[in-house]
Amino acid sequence: MKKRILALAICMLMLVGIIAACDNGGGGGGGGGGAVVADPTGVKEVTNNEPYVAPTGPRGEGQTINLWSFTPELPDAVLRFQELNPDFKYNINVSIYSDQDGLYETTLNQALSAGGANAPDIFVVEQAFVVNYSKFDFADFALPYQELFGSSLAGFLSDARIGNFIQEAGTNQYGHLVGLGYQSTGSAFIYRRSLAEQIWGSSDPATVQSKIGPGYDKFLEAAEAAKAEGISILSGEGDLWQAIRQSPNQWVVDGKLVIDDQRMSYLDIGYEFFNGGYTNKAGAWGPGWNADFAGLGATPVLGYLGPAWLINYVLAGNAGDTFGDWAICEPPVGFAWGGSWSIANAKGNADVRAGVAEIIHWITLDTTDDGMQYNWANGTLYENYEEDEEGNLVLVAGTKDAVASATVMDRSNGEVAILGGQDMFDIFVPAGVNGRASGWGPYDRAIDAAFNDHATQYFEGTETKDQAIANFKQFVYDTLGIES
Repeated sequence: MKKRILALAICMLMLVGIIAACDNGGGGGGGGGGAVVADPTGVKEVTNNEPYVAPTGPRGEGQTINLWSFTPELPDAVLRFQELNPDFKYNINVSIYSDQDGLYETTLNQALSAGGANAPDIFVVEQAFVVNYSKFDFADFALPYQELFGSSLAGFLSDARIGNFIQEAGTNQYGHLVGLGYQSTGSAFIYRRSLAEQIWGSSDPATVQSKIGPGYDKFLEAAEAAKAEGISILSGEGDLWQAIRQSPNQWVVDGKLVIDDQRMSYLDIGYEFFNGGYTNKAGAWGPGWNADFAGLGATPVLGYLGPAWLINYVLAGNAGDTFGDWAICEPPVGFAWGGSWSIANAKGNADVRAGVAEIIHWITLDTTDDGMQYNWANGTLYENYEEDEEGNLVLVAGTKDAVASATVMDRSNGEVAILGGQDMFDIFVPAGVNGRASGWGPYDRAIDAAFNDHATQYFEGTETKDQAIANFKQFVYDTLGIES
């Protein structure tokens, strides 16, 4: 019976694109009531049709651009942009707030609403709440990119080949692009070569890919093969939740909570993996999850599901003796996880708009060797030095990452040591199309976390399936006032 239920869920999942949010915590930020900002005409016109011309010579002296973010990642890159472009004389005033418990989102909303000299001119938003600024309560603060780049915008987008879900998430209710990401967060199956050899006699990505997918039925077969060798296929079933939790449908439809078939399928798929002995039952971001990267858990773990940032910024620092024993292939079902979007404040300081346009172009649309994305992809944005055997400082490439522009990745070197020299862009370029933002809504963080929490209680046996669903619905009503 479980197999038939699982197969039905898989058939449904294979018909749709799957995306996942980056944040796995609870509590929405300052998203407000989630009402779509509407215009009586249904269309909000843009006025700039002049082609974008990159400025030259000294510019912006005595003027300040306020940049807001929830991590130092993009502010640091913009400060590096200033170093590389000494004629860009704007002062960059950076404000960074942790988004723990939604602090950044709440503080950003207050600053946007208050306006004035301290309001952000550029603000960075994360995948978990980007639609609050492109489509929902605070969408009127997002300036269409056409106002920045005029008639050049279409050509920039065509040249860059940016993933559709990145553009979809950053497009407002009038059809105008208002934000773009700089990372590609299409995801892969990240696996240990030595364990794949033990299970199937091969660690070749094409072979492993054929063993684990496509589809969760095939992934379950792979889990059974791994278990027979004393290996867990995943550290925790939560990796599957990252690939399932966001369907093309929003959680809230016409003011009502809706648990669609895709999200509901996690109760069956996750239960199968949790109780079948196929994982180490480690919670994402917890000590057990991190220990499994280094092979220090009770059972060796074959792999994880995730994007390039999971490899570069999490796995690499926790791999220990497994460093270099990893590889990637396509996951059983394609999905995307995370990302950061850059938005210009439509009600910000109009006097610095030219500088704002220059920064956002460099971050998101510049596909030249001087653009942020090329340097981000190749690990050359910053000057990194290491000592050689003779004690001399030698310039070396820094951390490489998958970027939003497929054009940039196509001509970049994605070989990384953590993957034993494998070129990760061979997998992450096609993975960049495996996202869909139509199901992203203003309450995702709170609702996702609650559903996962009650699903886990069902897996552990502290709630029945019916109780988990009922308690989840009650939480959403009590917390957000949304009925089902």
